Amino acid sequence: MSVLINCQSLYKSFDHHKILEDLNFSVFENDKIAIVGDNGSGKSTLLNILAKIESADEGIVSYRSGLRAFYVPQSFPHKLDSSILETILDSNQNPGISSIE
Repeated sequence: MSVLINCQSLYKSFDHHKILEDLNFSVFENDKIAIVGDNGSGKSTLLNILAKIESADEGIVSYRSGLRAFYVPQSFPHKLDSSILETILDSNQNPGISSIE
C-alpha cells in the first residue's frame, strides 16, 4: 500500500501547554481513520496542521506527490445550500474549505 500522508515527530504547544508531542503516524491508501479524544486534546489542531492551516512547532508532514484532499472546518462559515459533496467539489468558490494539493 502507498503512503498518502506521513507525519514524523510532530510537536505543537500553546502557551507552554503541550498539545501534540512526538506524534508519528502514516495514512495509507484505503485506510479508514477516526480521530477520537477529549476536548482540548489536539484533534482540531492536528487536522489544521494536516490541512496546512497551522504549522507544527516541530516535525515533518509529507504528502504523496499529486495528493488532493479537502478540509471542511468544524464550524463552516456559510449556510450550505447544497450537499457536502457538492460543496467540496465546488471548493474553489467556498473560502471556508482548504485544499491540499
